[in-house]
Amino acid sequence: MNVLVTGGAGYIGSVLSRILLEKGYNVTILDRLFFGFDSIKDIADQITLIKDDIRFFNPELLNGIDVVFDLAALSNDPCGELDQEKTLEINYKGRVRVANLAKKYGIKKYVFASTCSVYGFQEGLITEQ
Repeated sequence: MNVLVTGGAGYIGSVLSRILLEKGYNVTILDRLFFGFDSIKDIADQITLIKDDIRFFNPELLNGIDVVFDLAALSNDPCGELDQEKTLEINYKGRVRVANLAKKYGIKKYVFASTCSVYGFQEGLITEQ
């Protein structure tokens, strides 16, 4: 199975990518590498790395992908407050773009994950309800 992990060099994406590799998946990471390459350098020979931005990447890279894990984001409140417009462009518009392209290209599964930045801090398990 071919998996795309956006934000795959991030602190969650880099761990997820290792887990996927251990399970035998073919992993492609799409990451702007804002925070560098160190988090994935030890698996670089096992993945396909595309250094690009979710807002601008060539959608044809989705050809042959079965699952998208969409983790690319400016991931904490202080980063988001530095440039609120860029945060909106990446965290919202960029991810809407990935979701729409995944649907257009017939991706079997699209997985969106986020932190409490989406729902706010809550006690207990939060659902879409």
